[in-house]
Amino acid sequence: MRVLKVLLGLGVASAAGAGATASPRDAANAPVRSRTQSVPTSRDGAARRNATATRRLALWPPQPAGHFVLLGTQRTGTTWIMSEFARRSPCVVHASELFIQYDWSRPARQACLALLYRTEPKKALGGAPARRQCSPRFRQFLDRTAAFAEKHGHRTVAGFKWMQSVEKDWPWLKRLWKEKGVRVVTLRRRNHVRTVLSRVTNRKTGDAHPTEAKAAAIGRKKIKLETTHGALYKHLRTVSRSYNELGHFHDKVKAAGIPAALVAYEDLVGPGGDAALASLRDFVLGPGLAGDERCAPSIPVAPERVHRIHGGSLRDEISNYDEAPGPD
Repeated sequence: MRVLKVLLGLGVASAAGAGATASPRDAANAPVRSRTQSVPTSRDGAARRNATATRRLALWPPQPAGHFVLLGTQRTGTTWIMSEFARRSPCVVHASELFIQYDWSRPARQACLALLYRTEPKKALGGAPARRQCSPRFRQFLDRTAAFAEKHGHRTVAGFKWMQSVEKDWPWLKRLWKEKGVRVVTLRRRNHVRTVLSRVTNRKTGDAHPTEAKAAAIGRKKIKLETTHGALYKHLRTVSRSYNELGHFHDKVKAAGIPAALVAYEDLVGPGGDAALASLRDFVLGPGLAGDERCAPSIPVAPERVHRIHGGSLRDEISNYDEAPGPD
């Protein structure tokens, strides 16, 4: 009973304290809000957040005027084409394949492309966390693209290579590419035997992009293609299937309203190749820069950086040519 009285006494004391009011002296000393002092509103908070976002976005490095992607498959000539774009216009900055040699997840690819294309300001403001999801190669391209745009006053286009793995990301890429006006070039070869020859040569030499002297030396040696047990036909079917898939993907890109160009390698290296390359360069630059004299190639054109290994007759380059089907 004594314990109960103590507890009841504590409860009464607590209730009295909770309901106590300030004394006249406390009220007199309390700060008084000025009549001119406004109460912060949700609109004021939104304005401050917008101002902060604007200041942060202003700290972003310059952005290219446009973007492009070069699609292809192994040993189709994509590296040579990329080098020709830069060789024929000082307004092009490019990279090789970016989504390789790294543990890429789909969210990481989306976050890193958002950084490259600057499509979503909210995500852009969290650039540092998103950047950590990118491979070192991708981060280097982000920095080089920004530095290139700053040097040339935004008068630039940036592009990179993406092999056939691009197809698995099509459901979300089509919206992204269309929103940013990304220009898509798809490269194939008509002569599938030459694709096989290039792949076999690369596998035997281990040098995908040799120097000019080494490329000439490799080109002088005839290559024997494996033809037993239908090996060559299997290889040719693999190449044909890859090129067909690239063609179907080009059709989807074009149907989505995205600027798209389907190009044959032979048209760029044969008679009239210079004109075809100039037309493709203008496509990549886009209508805003294609006619800009500052984006025209230097005179004389800079020397080639990527050198072709095989450019002669297949009969002179394949030791067992009579066993190899396909046109020369």
